[in-house]
Amino acid sequence: MALATYTTLTERFQGIATLYSISGHLGWDQQVNLPPKGVELRAMQLEMLAGLAHDGITSPEIGDLISKVDAKKGELSSDELQNFKQLKRQWEQANKIPKELVEEFSRETTLAHEIWVDARKKQDFGAFASTLEKLIKLSKKQAELIAEPGQSHYDALIDYGFEQGATEAYYRKILGGVKEKIVPLVKKIVASGKVFDQSFLTNRDYDIDTQKRLGTSIVTDLGFDWEAGRLDIAVHPFCSGARGDIRITTRYMKNWPTGSLFGIIHEAGHGIYEQGLPLDQFGLPLGSAVSSAVHESQSRFWENIICRGKHFWKGQWRRLNDFYGENLSGVDFNKWYAAVNKVEPSFIRVEADECTYDLHILLRFELEADMFAGRLSVNDIPKAWNKKVADYLGLEVKNDSEGCLQDVHWSSALFGYFPSYSLGNIIAGQLWASMWKSNPKITDEIEAGNFKNVLAWLRENVHQHGQRYLRDELVKHATGKELTADDYVHYLTYKFGELYGV
Repeated sequence: MALATYTTLTERFQGIATLYSISGHLGWDQQVNLPPKGVELRAMQLEMLAGLAHDGITSPEIGDLISKVDAKKGELSSDELQNFKQLKRQWEQANKIPKELVEEFSRETTLAHEIWVDARKKQDFGAFASTLEKLIKLSKKQAELIAEPGQSHYDALIDYGFEQGATEAYYRKILGGVKEKIVPLVKKIVASGKVFDQSFLTNRDYDIDTQKRLGTSIVTDLGFDWEAGRLDIAVHPFCSGARGDIRITTRYMKNWPTGSLFGIIHEAGHGIYEQGLPLDQFGLPLGSAVSSAVHESQSRFWENIICRGKHFWKGQWRRLNDFYGENLSGVDFNKWYAAVNKVEPSFIRVEADECTYDLHILLRFELEADMFAGRLSVNDIPKAWNKKVADYLGLEVKNDSEGCLQDVHWSSALFGYFPSYSLGNIIAGQLWASMWKSNPKITDEIEAGNFKNVLAWLRENVHQHGQRYLRDELVKHATGKELTADDYVHYLTYKFGELYGV
Protein backbone atom coordinates (compact mmCIF):
# COMPACT_ATOMS: atom_id res chain seq x y z
CA MET A 1 0.00 0.00 0.00
CA ALA A 2 1.34 3.40 -0.96
CA LEU A 3 2.18 5.98 1.67
CA ALA A 4 -0.77 8.27 2.31
CA THR A 5 1.46 11.29 1.78
CA TYR A 6 2.74 9.85 -1.51
CA THR A 7 -0.84 9.29 -2.69
CA THR A 8 -1.78 12.86 -1.77
CA LEU A 9 1.32 14.20 -3.52
CA THR A 10 0.54 12.34 -6.75
CA GLU A 11 -3.07 13.51 -6.65
CA ARG A 12 -1.91 17.11 -6.40
CA PHE A 13 0.45 16.70 -9.36
CA GLN A 14 -2.30 15.07 -11.41
CA GLY A 15 -4.46 18.12 -10.71
CA ILE A 16 -1.64 20.38 -11.95
CA ALA A 17 -1.29 18.19 -15.04
CA THR A 18 -4.98 18.74 -15.75
CA LEU A 19 -4.32 22.50 -15.86
CA TYR A 20 -1.44 21.91 -18.27
CA SER A 21 -3.72 19.75 -20.45
CA ILE A 22 -6.24 22.61 -20.64
CA SER A 23 -3.42 24.91 -21.71
CA GLY A 24 -2.37 22.37 -24.31
CA HIS A 25 -5.84 22.23 -25.85
CA LEU A 26 -6.07 26.01 -25.90
CA GLY A 27 -2.70 26.04 -27.66
CA TRP A 28 -3.99 23.49 -30.18
CA ASP A 29 -7.11 25.60 -30.73
CA GLN A 30 -4.95 28.67 -31.33
CA GLN A 31 -3.11 26.96 -34.18
CA VAL A 32 -6.18 25.30 -35.69
CA ASN A 33 -9.27 27.43 -35.06
CA LEU A 34 -8.54 30.76 -33.41
CA PRO A 35 -9.62 33.89 -35.34
CA PRO A 36 -6.79 36.46 -35.66
CA LYS A 37 -8.39 38.93 -33.29
CA GLY A 38 -8.67 36.30 -30.57
CA VAL A 39 -4.94 36.04 -29.88
CA GLU A 40 -4.89 38.74 -27.15
CA LEU A 41 -7.61 36.97 -25.18
CA ARG A 42 -5.91 33.61 -25.73
CA ALA A 43 -2.67 35.06 -24.37
CA MET A 44 -4.55 36.20 -21.25
CA GLN A 45 -6.16 32.79 -20.83
CA LEU A 46 -2.91 30.88 -21.15
CA GLU A 47 -1.07 33.35 -18.93
CA MET A 48 -3.66 32.80 -16.17
CA LEU A 49 -3.47 29.01 -16.48
CA ALA A 50 0.34 29.10 -16.41
CA GLY A 51 0.20 31.15 -13.21
CA LEU A 52 -2.32 28.81 -11.60
CA ALA A 53 -0.23 25.75 -12.46
CA HIS A 54 2.88 27.43 -11.07
CA ASP A 55 1.03 28.34 -7.87
CA GLY A 56 0.03 24.71 -7.55
CA ILE A 57 3.46 23.17 -7.97
CA THR A 58 5.20 25.75 -5.74
CA SER A 59 2.55 25.76 -2.99
CA PRO A 60 3.63 25.20 0.62
CA GLU A 61 1.47 22.06 0.67
CA ILE A 62 3.51 20.48 -2.14
CA GLY A 63 6.73 21.39 -0.38
CA ASP A 64 5.49 19.84 2.84
CA LEU A 65 4.40 16.66 1.06
CA ILE A 66 7.76 16.42 -0.73
CA SER A 67 9.57 16.63 2.63
CA LYS A 68 7.36 14.02 4.26
CA VAL A 69 7.66 11.53 1.39
CA ASP A 70 11.41 12.17 1.17
CA ALA A 71 11.76 11.21 4.84
CA LYS A 72 10.08 7.85 4.17
CA LYS A 73 11.18 7.17 0.61
CA GLY A 74 12.66 3.87 1.73
CA GLU A 75 9.09 2.60 2.00
CA LEU A 76 8.29 3.37 -1.64
CA SER A 77 8.21 0.74 -4.36
CA SER A 78 10.70 1.12 -7.22
CA ASP A 79 8.04 2.65 -9.46
CA GLU A 80 6.84 5.01 -6.75
CA LEU A 81 10.42 6.03 -6.04
CA GLN A 82 11.03 6.85 -9.71
CA ASN A 83 7.83 8.90 -9.77
CA PHE A 84 8.91 10.72 -6.64
CA LYS A 85 12.43 11.48 -7.88
CA GLN A 86 11.09 13.14 -11.01
CA LEU A 87 8.29 14.97 -9.19
CA LYS A 88 10.81 16.31 -6.71
CA ARG A 89 12.98 17.48 -9.60
CA GLN A 90 10.00 19.27 -11.16
CA TRP A 91 9.21 20.92 -7.83
CA GLU A 92 12.81 22.03 -7.28
CA GLN A 93 13.05 23.55 -10.75
CA ALA A 94 9.68 25.27 -10.54
CA ASN A 95 10.68 26.93 -7.28
CA LYS A 96 13.66 28.52 -9.00
CA ILE A 97 11.42 30.46 -11.39
CA PRO A 98 9.12 33.28 -10.20
CA LYS A 99 5.47 33.20 -11.17
CA GLU A 100 5.79 36.51 -12.99
CA LEU A 101 8.36 35.06 -15.39
CA VAL A 102 6.22 31.97 -16.01
CA GLU A 103 3.24 34.16 -16.86
CA GLU A 104 5.29 36.46 -19.06
CA PHE A 105 6.74 33.47 -20.89
CA SER A 106 3.27 32.10 -21.58
CA ARG A 107 1.92 35.45 -22.76
CA GLU A 108 4.84 36.27 -25.04
CA THR A 109 5.02 32.86 -26.72
CA THR A 110 1.27 32.93 -27.38
CA LEU A 111 1.57 36.31 -29.08
CA ALA A 112 4.79 35.29 -30.83
CA HIS A 113 3.15 32.44 -32.70
CA GLU A 114 0.82 34.76 -34.59
CA ILE A 115 3.65 37.19 -35.30
CA TRP A 116 5.69 34.29 -36.71
CA VAL A 117 2.78 33.11 -38.88
CA ASP A 118 2.39 36.60 -40.35
CA ALA A 119 6.14 37.06 -40.88
CA ARG A 120 6.39 33.66 -42.55
CA LYS A 121 3.51 34.55 -44.86
CA LYS A 122 5.24 37.82 -45.78
CA GLN A 123 8.67 36.12 -46.07
CA ASP A 124 10.03 38.82 -43.76
CA PHE A 125 12.30 37.84 -40.87
CA GLY A 126 12.50 41.49 -39.83
CA ALA A 127 8.84 41.34 -38.81
CA PHE A 128 9.71 38.58 -36.32
CA ALA A 129 13.19 39.66 -35.22
CA SER A 130 12.27 41.84 -32.23
CA THR A 131 9.89 39.15 -30.97
CA LEU A 132 12.60 36.50 -31.26
CA GLU A 133 15.01 38.76 -29.43
CA LYS A 134 12.51 39.11 -26.59
CA LEU A 135 12.04 35.32 -26.36
CA ILE A 136 15.78 34.71 -26.28
CA LYS A 137 16.13 37.28 -23.50
CA LEU A 138 13.37 35.61 -21.48
CA SER A 139 14.93 32.18 -22.07
CA LYS A 140 18.33 33.39 -20.90
CA LYS A 141 16.69 34.84 -17.79
CA GLN A 142 15.04 31.49 -17.12
CA ALA A 143 18.32 29.67 -17.78
CA GLU A 144 20.16 31.84 -15.24
CA LEU A 145 17.65 30.79 -12.59
CA ILE A 146 17.68 27.05 -13.25
CA ALA A 147 21.32 26.50 -14.24
CA GLU A 148 23.56 24.45 -12.00
CA PRO A 149 26.94 25.98 -11.09
CA GLY A 150 29.08 26.15 -14.22
CA GLN A 151 26.24 25.12 -16.51
CA SER A 152 25.77 27.24 -19.65
CA HIS A 153 22.44 28.84 -20.53
CA TYR A 154 21.98 26.54 -23.50
CA ASP A 155 22.83 23.40 -21.52
CA ALA A 156 20.38 24.45 -18.79
CA LEU A 157 17.57 24.84 -21.34
CA ILE A 158 18.34 21.47 -22.96
CA ASP A 159 18.42 19.68 -19.62
CA TYR A 160 15.39 21.46 -18.13
CA GLY A 161 13.02 21.32 -21.05
CA PHE A 162 13.90 18.44 -23.34
CA GLU A 163 16.71 16.01 -22.59
CA GLN A 164 17.66 15.40 -18.98
CA GLY A 165 21.42 15.01 -18.77
CA ALA A 166 22.15 16.08 -22.35
CA THR A 167 24.50 18.97 -23.14
CA GLU A 168 25.73 20.96 -26.12
CA ALA A 169 28.98 18.99 -26.01
CA TYR A 170 27.05 15.70 -26.02
CA TYR A 171 25.12 16.78 -29.10
CA ARG A 172 28.20 18.08 -30.90
CA LYS A 173 29.82 14.69 -30.43
CA ILE A 174 26.87 12.53 -31.47
CA LEU A 175 25.71 14.78 -34.34
CA GLY A 176 29.27 15.21 -35.51
CA GLY A 177 29.64 11.44 -35.63
CA VAL A 178 26.53 11.08 -37.76
CA LYS A 179 27.66 13.89 -40.07
CA GLU A 180 31.07 12.22 -40.48
CA LYS A 181 29.43 9.05 -41.81
CA ILE A 182 26.46 10.46 -43.71
CA VAL A 183 28.12 13.26 -45.70
CA PRO A 184 30.35 10.75 -47.58
CA LEU A 185 27.24 8.62 -48.21
CA VAL A 186 25.41 11.59 -49.75
CA LYS A 187 28.48 12.34 -51.91
CA LYS A 188 28.49 8.73 -53.18
CA ILE A 189 24.80 8.99 -53.98
CA VAL A 190 25.33 12.21 -55.93
CA ALA A 191 28.32 10.69 -57.73
CA SER A 192 26.24 7.65 -58.70
CA GLY A 193 24.48 9.79 -61.28
CA LYS A 194 21.12 8.22 -60.47
CA VAL A 195 18.29 10.76 -60.55
CA PHE A 196 14.86 9.62 -59.45
CA ASP A 197 11.80 11.18 -61.03
CA GLN A 198 9.37 13.00 -58.72
CA SER A 199 7.55 14.93 -61.45
CA PHE A 200 4.41 12.81 -61.05
CA LEU A 201 4.20 14.16 -57.49
CA THR A 202 4.88 17.79 -58.29
CA ASN A 203 3.16 18.20 -61.67
CA ARG A 204 -0.16 16.51 -60.97
CA ASP A 205 -3.04 17.66 -58.78
CA TYR A 206 -3.86 15.37 -55.88
CA ASP A 207 -7.27 15.91 -54.31
CA ILE A 208 -6.93 17.20 -50.75
CA ASP A 209 -9.78 15.11 -49.35
CA THR A 210 -8.24 12.00 -50.92
CA GLN A 211 -4.90 12.86 -49.32
CA LYS A 212 -6.62 13.05 -45.94
CA ARG A 213 -8.49 9.77 -46.41
CA LEU A 214 -5.32 7.94 -47.45
CA GLY A 215 -3.33 9.29 -44.51
CA THR A 216 -6.00 8.45 -41.93
CA SER A 217 -6.48 5.01 -43.47
CA ILE A 218 -2.78 4.19 -43.14
CA VAL A 219 -2.29 5.44 -39.57
CA THR A 220 -5.44 3.57 -38.52
CA ASP A 221 -3.68 0.37 -39.57
CA LEU A 222 -0.53 1.44 -37.73
CA GLY A 223 -2.52 1.63 -34.51
CA PHE A 224 -3.65 5.23 -34.02
CA ASP A 225 -6.90 5.20 -32.02
CA TRP A 226 -9.39 7.65 -33.54
CA GLU A 227 -11.68 7.33 -30.52
CA ALA A 228 -8.84 8.96 -28.61
CA GLY A 229 -7.62 11.38 -31.26
CA ARG A 230 -8.36 13.62 -34.23
CA LEU A 231 -6.67 15.18 -37.28
CA ASP A 232 -6.75 18.84 -38.30
CA ILE A 233 -4.84 21.41 -40.37
CA ALA A 234 -2.14 23.77 -39.08
CA VAL A 235 0.55 26.02 -40.53
CA HIS A 236 3.20 23.70 -39.07
CA PRO A 237 2.32 20.05 -38.27
CA PHE A 238 2.30 19.11 -34.58
CA CYS A 239 0.84 16.72 -32.02
CA SER A 240 -0.60 17.72 -28.66
CA GLY A 241 -2.88 16.35 -25.98
CA ALA A 242 -2.82 13.52 -23.50
CA ARG A 243 -4.75 10.58 -22.15
CA GLY A 244 -7.80 9.96 -24.36
CA ASP A 245 -7.57 13.17 -26.38
CA ILE A 246 -4.64 13.35 -28.79
CA ARG A 247 -4.68 16.09 -31.45
CA ILE A 248 -2.54 15.73 -34.59
CA THR A 249 -2.27 18.16 -37.50
CA THR A 250 -0.81 18.30 -40.98
CA ARG A 251 -0.81 20.63 -43.98
CA TYR A 252 -1.86 19.83 -47.54
CA MET A 253 -0.42 20.79 -50.93
CA LYS A 254 -2.12 19.57 -54.08
CA ASN A 255 1.22 19.19 -55.88
CA TRP A 256 3.06 17.40 -53.08
CA PRO A 257 0.85 14.66 -51.60
CA THR A 258 3.68 12.95 -49.76
CA GLY A 259 4.11 16.06 -47.61
CA SER A 260 0.74 15.60 -45.93
CA LEU A 261 1.03 11.81 -45.92
CA PHE A 262 4.31 11.61 -44.07
CA GLY A 263 3.26 14.55 -41.91
CA ILE A 264 0.20 12.61 -40.77
CA ILE A 265 2.28 9.49 -40.16
CA HIS A 266 4.93 11.45 -38.24
CA GLU A 267 2.43 13.14 -35.95
CA ALA A 268 0.46 9.91 -35.54
CA GLY A 269 3.72 8.34 -34.34
CA HIS A 270 3.79 10.89 -31.54
CA GLY A 271 0.12 10.19 -30.86
CA ILE A 272 0.53 6.41 -30.80
CA TYR A 273 3.23 6.86 -28.15
CA GLU A 274 0.95 9.06 -26.04
CA GLN A 275 -1.91 6.59 -26.45
CA GLY A 276 0.34 3.82 -25.16
CA LEU A 277 1.33 5.51 -21.90
CA PRO A 278 -0.25 4.11 -18.71
CA LEU A 279 -3.58 5.88 -18.16
CA ASP A 280 -3.57 5.35 -14.40
CA GLN A 281 -0.31 7.32 -14.22
CA PHE A 282 -1.66 10.40 -16.03
CA GLY A 283 0.18 13.54 -14.99
CA LEU A 284 2.95 11.56 -13.29
CA PRO A 285 6.39 10.62 -14.62
CA LEU A 286 5.41 6.97 -15.15
CA GLY A 287 2.56 8.18 -17.34
CA SER A 288 4.67 10.67 -19.29
CA ALA A 289 7.03 10.43 -22.25
CA VAL A 290 10.69 10.02 -21.37
CA SER A 291 12.06 12.94 -23.35
CA SER A 292 11.76 14.89 -26.58
CA ALA A 293 14.24 12.59 -28.32
CA VAL A 294 12.38 9.43 -27.32
CA HIS A 295 9.17 11.08 -28.52
CA GLU A 296 10.83 11.90 -31.84
CA SER A 297 12.17 8.37 -32.07
CA GLN A 298 8.59 7.14 -32.19
CA SER A 299 7.44 9.57 -34.88
CA ARG A 300 10.55 9.13 -37.01
CA PHE A 301 10.37 5.34 -36.57
CA TRP A 302 6.89 5.13 -38.09
CA GLU A 303 7.44 7.87 -40.67
CA ASN A 304 10.76 6.65 -42.04
CA ILE A 305 11.85 3.20 -40.97
CA ILE A 306 8.40 1.67 -41.42
CA CYS A 307 6.49 3.87 -43.87
CA ARG A 308 9.28 4.84 -46.26
CA GLY A 309 10.43 1.24 -46.39
CA LYS A 310 10.27 -1.11 -49.37
CA HIS A 311 8.25 -3.75 -47.54
CA PHE A 312 5.68 -1.20 -46.44
CA TRP A 313 5.05 0.12 -49.95
CA LYS A 314 4.92 -3.34 -51.48
CA GLY A 315 2.06 -4.02 -49.10
CA GLN A 316 0.39 -0.65 -49.69
CA TRP A 317 0.76 -0.49 -53.47
CA ARG A 318 -2.80 -1.62 -54.22
CA ARG A 319 -4.24 0.77 -51.64
CA LEU A 320 -2.20 3.64 -53.04
CA ASN A 321 -3.58 2.99 -56.51
CA ASP A 322 -7.12 2.64 -55.18
CA PHE A 323 -6.87 6.14 -53.71
CA TYR A 324 -4.91 7.96 -56.40
CA GLY A 325 -5.83 6.05 -59.55
CA GLU A 326 -5.12 8.19 -62.63
CA ASN A 327 -2.66 10.36 -60.69
CA LEU A 328 -0.29 7.38 -60.78
CA SER A 329 -0.65 6.72 -64.49
CA GLY A 330 2.69 5.51 -65.82
CA VAL A 331 4.07 5.03 -62.30
CA ASP A 332 5.11 1.55 -61.16
CA PHE A 333 6.14 0.42 -57.69
CA ASN A 334 9.86 0.97 -58.24
CA LYS A 335 9.30 4.51 -59.47
CA TRP A 336 7.11 5.34 -56.47
CA TYR A 337 9.50 3.80 -53.94
CA ALA A 338 12.46 5.66 -55.46
CA ALA A 339 10.52 8.94 -55.51
CA VAL A 340 9.57 8.85 -51.82
CA ASN A 341 13.17 8.01 -50.91
CA LYS A 342 14.94 10.34 -53.31
CA VAL A 343 18.08 11.86 -51.79
CA GLU A 344 18.32 15.49 -52.74
CA PRO A 345 19.30 18.51 -50.65
CA SER A 346 16.23 20.67 -50.03
CA PHE A 347 15.24 23.81 -48.16
CA ILE A 348 12.40 22.54 -45.96
CA ARG A 349 13.33 20.34 -43.01
CA VAL A 350 10.01 18.51 -42.62
CA GLU A 351 10.17 17.45 -46.27
CA ALA A 352 13.86 16.48 -46.27
CA ASP A 353 15.01 12.98 -47.17
CA GLU A 354 16.48 10.73 -44.50
CA CYS A 355 20.10 11.22 -45.55
CA THR A 356 20.13 15.03 -45.53
CA TYR A 357 17.65 15.53 -42.67
CA ASP A 358 20.27 15.56 -39.92
CA LEU A 359 22.17 18.33 -41.70
CA HIS A 360 19.06 20.50 -41.25
CA ILE A 361 19.17 19.74 -37.55
CA LEU A 362 22.90 20.37 -37.27
CA LEU A 363 22.67 23.85 -38.75
CA ARG A 364 19.76 24.83 -36.42
CA PHE A 365 21.59 23.43 -33.40
CA GLU A 366 24.76 25.32 -34.24
CA LEU A 367 22.85 28.58 -34.73
CA GLU A 368 21.08 28.19 -31.40
CA ALA A 369 24.34 27.46 -29.60
CA ASP A 370 25.88 30.57 -31.14
CA MET A 371 22.88 32.70 -30.17
CA PHE A 372 23.02 31.68 -26.54
CA ALA A 373 26.80 31.99 -26.37
CA GLY A 374 26.55 35.56 -27.68
CA ARG A 375 28.38 34.74 -30.91
CA LEU A 376 25.37 35.45 -33.12
CA SER A 377 22.94 38.37 -32.97
CA VAL A 378 19.30 38.01 -33.95
CA ASN A 379 19.65 40.41 -36.87
CA ASP A 380 22.42 38.26 -38.33
CA ILE A 381 20.39 35.03 -38.24
CA PRO A 382 19.17 35.09 -41.88
CA LYS A 383 22.69 35.60 -43.19
CA ALA A 384 24.14 32.91 -40.92
CA TRP A 385 21.30 30.51 -41.76
CA ASN A 386 21.71 30.99 -45.49
CA LYS A 387 25.46 30.43 -45.27
CA LYS A 388 25.02 27.15 -43.43
CA VAL A 389 22.42 25.99 -45.95
CA ALA A 390 24.94 26.75 -48.69
CA ASP A 391 27.76 25.00 -46.80
CA TYR A 392 25.81 21.89 -45.69
CA LEU A 393 23.26 21.48 -48.46
CA GLY A 394 24.75 23.39 -51.38
CA LEU A 395 21.61 25.49 -51.84
CA GLU A 396 20.95 29.21 -52.13
CA VAL A 397 18.06 30.33 -49.93
CA LYS A 398 15.73 32.60 -51.88
CA ASN A 399 13.55 33.95 -49.06
CA ASP A 400 13.13 33.81 -45.29
CA SER A 401 10.10 31.51 -45.43
CA GLU A 402 12.14 28.70 -46.98
CA GLY A 403 14.98 29.69 -44.65
CA CYS A 404 15.01 30.84 -41.05
CA LEU A 405 11.22 31.32 -40.72
CA GLN A 406 10.18 27.81 -41.77
CA ASP A 407 10.00 26.24 -38.28
CA VAL A 408 7.52 27.09 -35.54
CA HIS A 409 9.87 26.19 -32.68
CA TRP A 410 11.52 29.55 -32.03
CA SER A 411 8.16 31.29 -31.75
CA SER A 412 7.42 28.91 -28.86
CA ALA A 413 10.88 29.53 -27.34
CA LEU A 414 11.75 25.85 -27.78
CA PHE A 415 15.46 26.56 -27.73
CA GLY A 416 17.32 23.28 -27.39
CA TYR A 417 14.61 21.12 -28.97
CA PHE A 418 16.01 20.71 -32.49
CA PRO A 419 18.82 18.24 -31.66
CA SER A 420 16.14 15.94 -30.23
CA TYR A 421 15.10 15.13 -33.80
CA SER A 422 18.49 13.69 -34.72
CA LEU A 423 18.83 11.90 -31.42
CA GLY A 424 15.37 10.50 -32.10
CA ASN A 425 16.57 9.21 -35.48
CA ILE A 426 19.49 7.49 -33.76
CA ILE A 427 17.25 5.89 -31.14
CA ALA A 428 14.78 4.78 -33.82
CA GLY A 429 17.58 3.07 -35.73
CA GLN A 430 18.68 1.18 -32.64
CA LEU A 431 15.12 0.17 -31.73
CA TRP A 432 14.53 -1.14 -35.26
CA ALA A 433 17.72 -3.20 -35.22
CA SER A 434 16.66 -4.80 -31.96
CA MET A 435 13.07 -5.35 -33.10
CA TRP A 436 14.20 -7.04 -36.32
CA LYS A 437 16.73 -9.18 -34.45
CA SER A 438 13.99 -10.43 -32.12
CA ASN A 439 11.67 -11.15 -35.06
CA PRO A 440 13.33 -11.34 -38.52
CA LYS A 441 9.91 -12.04 -40.06
CA ILE A 442 8.71 -8.60 -39.04
CA THR A 443 9.40 -7.28 -42.56
CA ASP A 444 7.14 -9.98 -44.03
CA GLU A 445 4.41 -8.93 -41.61
CA ILE A 446 4.83 -5.29 -42.61
CA GLU A 447 4.57 -6.25 -46.28
CA ALA A 448 1.34 -8.09 -45.47
CA GLY A 449 -0.04 -4.91 -43.90
CA ASN A 450 0.17 -6.36 -40.40
CA PHE A 451 1.69 -3.93 -37.90
CA LYS A 452 0.46 -5.57 -34.71
CA ASN A 453 3.83 -6.98 -33.69
CA VAL A 454 5.60 -3.71 -34.49
CA LEU A 455 3.23 -1.83 -32.20
CA ALA A 456 3.29 -4.56 -29.55
CA TRP A 457 7.11 -4.42 -29.40
CA LEU A 458 7.04 -0.65 -28.96
CA ARG A 459 4.30 -0.88 -26.35
CA GLU A 460 6.27 -3.46 -24.37
CA ASN A 461 9.73 -1.95 -24.67
CA VAL A 462 9.06 1.79 -24.81
CA HIS A 463 5.52 3.04 -24.24
CA GLN A 464 4.43 1.17 -21.11
CA HIS A 465 7.41 2.39 -19.10
CA GLY A 466 6.74 6.12 -19.18
CA GLN A 467 9.70 7.58 -17.30
CA ARG A 468 10.49 4.38 -15.38
CA TYR A 469 13.83 4.66 -17.15
CA LEU A 470 15.56 7.78 -18.39
CA ARG A 471 16.52 8.07 -22.07
CA ASP A 472 19.78 6.10 -22.17
CA GLU A 473 18.50 3.58 -19.63
CA LEU A 474 15.36 2.99 -21.69
CA VAL A 475 17.35 2.38 -24.87
CA LYS A 476 19.61 -0.08 -23.08
CA HIS A 477 16.62 -1.83 -21.50
CA ALA A 478 14.89 -2.12 -24.89
CA THR A 479 17.88 -3.11 -27.00
CA GLY A 480 20.37 -4.63 -24.58
CA LYS A 481 23.15 -2.19 -25.41
CA GLU A 482 24.26 1.38 -24.84
CA LEU A 483 22.85 4.17 -27.00
CA THR A 484 24.99 4.54 -30.11
CA ALA A 485 24.56 5.86 -33.66
CA ASP A 486 25.94 2.65 -35.19
CA ASP A 487 22.58 1.01 -35.99
CA TYR A 488 21.17 4.23 -37.43
CA VAL A 489 24.19 4.74 -39.69
CA HIS A 490 24.04 1.08 -40.76
CA TYR A 491 20.33 1.43 -41.55
CA LEU A 492 20.90 4.49 -43.77
CA THR A 493 23.97 2.99 -45.44
CA TYR A 494 22.24 -0.29 -46.25
CA LYS A 495 18.93 1.19 -47.40
CA PHE A 496 20.34 3.91 -49.63
CA GLY A 497 23.31 1.86 -50.73
CA GLU A 498 20.85 -0.66 -52.15
CA LEU A 499 18.62 2.04 -53.65
CA TYR A 500 21.44 3.92 -55.32
CA GLY A 501 23.88 1.08 -55.88
CA VAL A 502 26.67 2.66 -53.84
